[in-house]
Formats: sequence, structure tokens, C-alpha cells
Amino acid sequence: MKIVGIVLGGLLLVSVMAQLVGFGLLYTVDETEVVVVTQFGQVKGTVTSPGLKFKSPVETVVRFDRRLLRIDVPVNSMPDRDSQFLEIDAYVRYRIRNPQTFLENLRDESTAGLRIGSLAISAIRDQVGLKDRRDIIGGNPITQEDGTIIVQPRVEEDGRPTREAMLEIVLVDIRKRVDESFGEDSVEIVDVRIKRADFPAAVENSVFSRMRTERDVQAQRLRAEGEEEYLTLTADVSKNVRVIRVNAERDANILSGEGEAQAVKIFSRVLSPQALSPEALDALDALEALDDEALDDLEAAGVLSIATLDDLRAGNVLGVEALVDALDDFQNLDAEDLLEALGADAFGALEILEAKGSEGLEPLGPEALAQDLEFFTFRRSLEAYTNSLQEGTTVVLSSESDLFKYLESSSVPRSEATSQAD
Repeated sequence: MKIVGIVLGGLLLVSVMAQLVGFGLLYTVDETEVVVVTQFGQVKGTVTSPGLKFKSPVETVVRFDRRLLRIDVPVNSMPDRDSQFLEIDAYVRYRIRNPQTFLENLRDESTAGLRIGSLAISAIRDQVGLKDRRDIIGGNPITQEDGTIIVQPRVEEDGRPTREAMLEIVLVDIRKRVDESFGEDSVEIVDVRIKRADFPAAVENSVFSRMRTERDVQAQRLRAEGEEEYLTLTADVSKNVRVIRVNAERDANILSGEGEAQAVKIFSRVLSPQALSPEALDALDALEALDDEALDDLEAAGVLSIATLDDLRAGNVLGVEALVDALDDFQNLDAEDLLEALGADAFGALEILEAKGSEGLEPLGPEALAQDLEFFTFRRSLEAYTNSLQEGTTVVLSSESDLFKYLESSSVPRSEATSQAD
């Protein structure tokens, strides 16, 4: 028993010492790893199960990742079918299939990345040389009506995108090359992708210059179209303005001519033998000036119709029919009653109006009264102009206008104007 204890103790002591000097007897295997145990460069076995493992001091443990690995292929300049170079940036994904074969042929993951990456570059270069730029990029540039450019996916006849179809061929080619170079059970190439396909830096400036030129041409075209539309709109507006102005001037001339014709008719009526005398116009003023008391007396006497009284109270003495009705009613009154009801001024006005017939003129019928009343209204309008124009008011008038002639004559003293009228 003592001998057995001494042996075990010695072995334990040797193990501890071996661990201390670097010849470990224990090692662990992670779930994400696969281990190849070698002795003096020769493979002794492969460990795939995780946990704590034993080995001899002379054995070496080589660890490999059992997960999906990635190789970033260095960026390479590759010519396409039209001998136009593109900077291709790609990557390859692979998995270690047989750790022992991988160790014998590729040694480690770093070496595998360089060698597999070189094969990937060669396979990609072969396919890029058979395709044009649109197939490699996988899109067709389409210019819209407004000049903007959109990229439409480029597909094969079977509906697959062109880049995806090209990379499928590259993947088959890489797998074949890897199997021929490193053995069929060494690694499994899972996928290959192109991250970026750009123009070389040497031609970027020329590409950007061409893009700027295209944009400048598009901008100039848009400006020209905008200028053309602006000129069209302004021409239409100017045309409409001219048409409106011409129509307005035509309408103004028509209205002015009609007004001048009416003024001529009024003045011809005033200057004719049938015109009212200044005394007759003053009589109309007196009728217009009837106060409420006189109208109340007339209403109490019952000699005027209600409609006539309402018109007189409303100041509507200028209404032709109202004035004719009033005169008819007045003529039916007794002279003394009329004098008492209207007062001396209004009574004198009626006498003047009735005296027209005795002076050899036509009787004062509705038609003659309408013409006289038209001038009476016209005179009232001119008097309103005179009253509204205060001292210092500036008015621009034609020297041929009736208003100018009237305003000029209104500055004449009353006595002189009366003598001239006589």
C-alpha cells in the first residue's frame, strides 16, 4: 500500500510540475470549437465534444472555430466586358468541414483566409469579365420625364437578379477550386457576396464631371421651360389686360357719348322756347321746400291723395308722376285755401307754373313737366357738386365738359346771372 501511495503521489507531483513547466495534461473544449490533438506534428485525433479533456505532456492542442467564418476579400480593380474597370469589394463565408484535413492543407484560419480569398478573387474576376456594368451592379438607370434618374432592378430571363445569378456561378466556381486545391472534405464554401462595385478613384473625377454636366444640361432645360411658361403666361396676361382696357375704353366712350347726348337734349330743352323760366325753377324749389306743417294742413283739408302726401313727405317731389299728381290736386283747390295752406312762396310758384299757358307756351302737361323736371334734376346734381367742392379742392376737368362750364358760370354773382338769364 505504501508503494502504491508513493507511486500515486509521484505521479501527482509530476503532473503538477508538468503543468507548471508548460506541459499541461488538462485542457477544455468549448462548444464553439473543435480540437485537433497532435504529437510531434502528427495528428493523433480530433475532439468535437465540449468539456474537460486529458492529454499527454508531449501532445499539442490545435483549436479551430466550428462556426461560420468570414473572409473579407481585398478590394481589387477588375475589368468588365467593355474593359471598364470597377473596384470590387467582396466577402466569402465558409465552414471547416474536416478539422484534420483543414490542418494538414491550410494549417490555420489566417492562411485559409489568404488562400481561399485568392481563389475567390480569381473566380469573381472571371465572371466580371463576362458581364457588363449593369449586370454587375444589378440595375438599369431610367431617366424620368422630369430629368431625374431612377434605378430599376436588372433581372435575367428567368426573373433572377443579374448580380445574384452571377454570384451563383462564382460560388460554384469557388467550391470547385477549393475542392481541387484543399480536398473535398477540407472546408465548405457557404456563400460569396459583392459588397460594393465602384469606379476606380482614377476615374471618379471624370464620372462626377459627367454627372455635373448632365445635371447642368437638365437644369438649363428646366430653366428654359420655366422661362417659356413664364413668357406664355405674361403674354396672355398682357393680352387680357389690353383687351380689358380696350373694352373699358369702348364702354367709357359709349357711356360718355350717351351722357353727352342726354346733356345736349337737356340743354336744348332748356334753351328752347318751351323751357321753364328761372322763376318756374324757383317755383319747383318752393314746392320742394314745403314743410311738415304745410303738408299737415293739406292732409287735414283732404285735398291731396295719400300717395301724393307720402311722396311729398319723403322729399320725392322730383318724381314726375308725384309732381303731376300734386299739381292736379293743387289746381282743384280754391286760391284762398291754397294760399292759406301753402304760403305765399308755394302759392306764387303754382301761379307761375299755371301762367305758362297764358304766355303763349304749351300747357304744362305730363310730357312737358317730365322734360322740365329732368333739367331740374340735372341742376340739383350740379348744385350738389358745387356744395361738395370746398375751398382748396383740386379737380381736373376738361375745358369742354359741361361741369366745367357750369362751375365757371356758378362763380358769377347772382344779380349778374339773373340779368343774363333775363
